[in-house]
Amino acid sequence: MTELEERIDNIRHALVNMASMVETNINNSLKCLTERNKSLSDEIFTQELEVNKLDNEIDTQGIETLALFQPVSEDLRYVVMAMKINKDLERIGDHAVGITRKAVELLEFPTVIEYVELPKMAFSASKMVSDSIKSFISGNKQLAIDVCERDREIDKSYIKISEEIISLMKNDSSIIDGAKFLLLILKDIERIGDLATNIAEDSYYIQTGTIIRHGNLI
Repeated sequence: MTELEERIDNIRHALVNMASMVETNINNSLKCLTERNKSLSDEIFTQELEVNKLDNEIDTQGIETLALFQPVSEDLRYVVMAMKINKDLERIGDHAVGITRKAVELLEFPTVIEYVELPKMAFSASKMVSDSIKSFISGNKQLAIDVCERDREIDKSYIKISEEIISLMKNDSSIIDGAKFLLLILKDIERIGDLATNIAEDSYYIQTGTIIRHGNLI
């Protein structure tokens, strides 16, 4: 293995580690919400500090690799897109923390709705994150496209659940304070889906050199 290959492999492993932490935080943030379990929040906040450290480390590794080795072709695409994926993962982690903070705020209010569709939407978004990273690691182009297509379902769920919550707010003004946190959590979940789609698009670009952003699927 050349030194360039070793550096790229290090970046790959760091991203896998970061993705695993982020995915755990998403799932725990949903447990914090649905189980009204505040004790999980400390674990989430602590792990987010580790995610931020990895974010800085991957950026540093990427910049050094570009400067020292001036990679070309697929290696260049890989390093540049890995740095972009790193930022998307860090933002996903921020949204998981955002969900947690709002879930803790919601403990002050009675449950607004039964958490059925919302967790399904959230775990679908979490699976998109997992699969987008799998497509990045394995070079599975079809999986990347599948992730992009699943984002449409997340968007549909976002609209449907938002409308349901807004309707409840109109009919019962006493739930408005609690319901507004649910709407913000929904937006966090929708953004996680968007960011997972970004990762899948970048994974596809690494393998093919073809851009599939803005709905331009093959």
